[in-house]
Amino acid sequence: MTSIERPRSAWITGASGFIGSRLVCHLRGRGWQVATVRLRPGGCAALPRAGDIVFHAAGLAHRRSHGAPAFMAANCDLPLDLYQRASEAGAAGFVFLSTAKVLGESSERPLSVHASRRPAGPYATSKAAAEQRLLAAYRRRKLPLAIVRPPLVYGPGVKANFRTLLAALSLGLPLPFADAEAPRSFVSVGNLVDALATIGAQLQAGVVRIWHVTDGEDVDVATLCRIVAVKMERDARLMHLASPLLAIARRGLGASIFEPFRLDGSALCEGLGWAAPQSQDAALDETTRWWTTRRATPR
Repeated sequence: MTSIERPRSAWITGASGFIGSRLVCHLRGRGWQVATVRLRPGGCAALPRAGDIVFHAAGLAHRRSHGAPAFMAANCDLPLDLYQRASEAGAAGFVFLSTAKVLGESSERPLSVHASRRPAGPYATSKAAAEQRLLAAYRRRKLPLAIVRPPLVYGPGVKANFRTLLAALSLGLPLPFADAEAPRSFVSVGNLVDALATIGAQLQAGVVRIWHVTDGEDVDVATLCRIVAVKMERDARLMHLASPLLAIARRGLGASIFEPFRLDGSALCEGLGWAAPQSQDAALDETTRWWTTRRATPR
């Protein structure tokens, strides 16, 4: 804990999720009083207390069975309602977990917090709409607001695409990623929750900020696969694809894997004095150990 931080009380949504569960443990370890809340359709079961820092980590992500209205309800309407209720309850601040995807899927240069929003797809669109509506609500209510945009988050317990990648590499399956050589930003869940704690502790009255959080080490997907494979004591079987097949792979896997997407996280480091406590190599070690142990544990 830095000298300018002091113990506070936190009120966390999404506490059972991949990021939220780690955030609960991290804050308690730093002396915070933590309350968690279970959200339900149409609202939540409890309200923040006066003086709480609200961390809104709940949301709907990457579920193809849900349409745009479901994403908007979960990722835009709900956080806006919660922000208004937190303001009325006398909360001390509101930290909204957004996503770097509000800025698009690719960029040749590192994107700053001032970059234009270019969301693609219902998930990113709903998060971008939430950012805009929360910023408008801040102008009316002045409850200190922090919007946090992580890139792809990985670590023990990771789900979705990164989990699938771990499974494929551990089985030694061939992957069409030899041409995925464009640098991309990532953030470990350990680094992300540490940044969230720092941001929450340093929220100031009358202040609204947007922050980018990364490991500070960009890496391309092909190199990432090779690093993880070595840590698993496997060979990374990466294939180069002929142009027609590469075009098909780009459509099926998502063109973003093959394109650069880097965030500029310097504002957080310079503005709040934050530095990633975990190197990317150490974070990947932790992730692969979790995966290896998980697979080795009888079920």
